[in-house]
Amino acid sequence: MRKQILENALALVWSAWRRRYLICIPILLMPVVATVVGMISPKKYESYTTILIQEAAKQNPFLKDLTVATNLSDRMDALNALLHSRHVLADVAFKLGVIDRDTLNEDAARKIGEISRDLRATLVGDDLIKISYTSNDPSRMEETLRLVSLRFVERVIAPQRSSIMNSESFLEKELTERRAELITAEQSLASYKSKFASELPDLHSSNVVRLANLKQALATKKTEMQGAAVARDDLKQRMFRTNPVVGKIEEKIVNILSELAVLRSRYTDNHTRVQAALRKLSS
Repeated sequence: MRKQILENALALVWSAWRRRYLICIPILLMPVVATVVGMISPKKYESYTTILIQEAAKQNPFLKDLTVATNLSDRMDALNALLHSRHVLADVAFKLGVIDRDTLNEDAARKIGEISRDLRATLVGDDLIKISYTSNDPSRMEETLRLVSLRFVERVIAPQRSSIMNSESFLEKELTERRAELITAEQSLASYKSKFASELPDLHSSNVVRLANLKQALATKKTEMQGAAVARDDLKQRMFRTNPVVGKIEEKIVNILSELAVLRSRYTDNHTRVQAALRKLSS
């Protein structure tokens, strides 16, 4: 077994020695050829940026009804077309100085097409878009990619921005109206408190106590008044019993009042008999 392995190893060494030029020449030439090809062939540089497009209001349950779904997976073909559209790249080329207002349409279209050819957008996940840019000149790749990303994001979030602006104006209007109503209500409340300060709930307990004290005092005064009236009647009766002249006078007054009531039922106050009765009563 060992002898067979040794024979196979010697056979491989002998075969390699016989093809030594075929093995060594490519090893020596390929680095040189690769270096020359690398120096001659045009260089390509690639840069990319990732953009997270996510509606923050989705995480807020109070603003959930105001959100506008992005649907990036379904809109990817349209977003690629938007990325390569003249609406996005024309402004980018103008800001880079590639074209200006005096540039002919054919030249502007050609330069915009060169930028468009080196751009591509891919969807990474659900909310992440990767924009790649390839160019032979690395000096302005960062600026170009930044401008393209800004314009692209502006176009993508345009529906959300429009919805947010409309919602903001609506909420601002509602807040202004509610603020005016609140000021009016506060003024009315202040006027009511000033006018009915003693009837407010804060003073209810003291008002109840005060009312109970007043009722008790009223009951006491009524009791005292009734006692005074009884004492007066008793004193009057005692005066009648002790002084017969007063009793006679009271009796005459009662008789004259009865007669005067009968006369007034028949005559007016200008009648002589009525005048005579009044004179008797006065005397």
